[in-house]
Amino acid sequence: VRLHDVRAGSIIWIECFDLDTNSSSRLQTEEAIARHIAGAIADYYGVISHTLSLQSVYSVGKPWNLQDAIQRHRYLARTLTERVYRIARADLEIGMTQAPFHPMVWAALAHTIFYGNVLGFDDDENWMTLVYRYAQRSFELDHKCAFGHVVIGLHGLYQREFDDVFETCKRIMQDNPHAPSTKLSAGFFRALAGDWTNGGEMLNSALSTLLHPPGWAYRVPFLDHYRRKNYVEALHDVVKAGKARYIGA
Repeated sequence: VRLHDVRAGSIIWIECFDLDTNSSSRLQTEEAIARHIAGAIADYYGVISHTLSLQSVYSVGKPWNLQDAIQRHRYLARTLTERVYRIARADLEIGMTQAPFHPMVWAALAHTIFYGNVLGFDDDENWMTLVYRYAQRSFELDHKCAFGHVVIGLHGLYQREFDDVFETCKRIMQDNPHAPSTKLSAGFFRALAGDWTNGGEMLNSALSTLLHPPGWAYRVPFLDHYRRKNYVEALHDVVKAGKARYIGA
């Protein structure tokens, strides 16, 4: 399977699969391969998203547009660096007036403000209230806004409202349970809320598919190994997180 970037004249993804034509479960195998390909290419953290977000961050001199604003936030969601945070937040704040009825603008801005304050890039007054308000605005525009649920999951973890986090995980999984990014988010929240076994399995399943996973996803296996005193394995996950962040940046 090959994915071509026609504009750049290059192959940006290639992978091979073996299929046993004599197997009685051929259809199930084909479905599994199709799901893997769809996830690798079209997922929130897939090849296409990675390529477009990279191009949007490093493009200069272009007038504001919604696609670049969303793609720059996707790059931020993968790398969580201050430079990209500044770009993404400025874009999304413009989006509040330029695309006020787009639910992803509000969810992405809530997510950006959350990490900007948690990581110390900014010190907004009453920022947690702002995060919650913007996430709720995304639900007013689209009650199934997937990234809105991600923000609510982060909000619940930060407030240590773990029962609410588990409920949010169910909502995250409802609409697109096979997407790797869906499993990644739900697994991340479940594990950090205390369900290390099921959360870890979901997250590791997603990581096995994604070609450009975000560095933050490795916090769960790191913390799981560390709490069980498997320090060598924990160190390996720190290295993986560093590589993912470096490659993304």
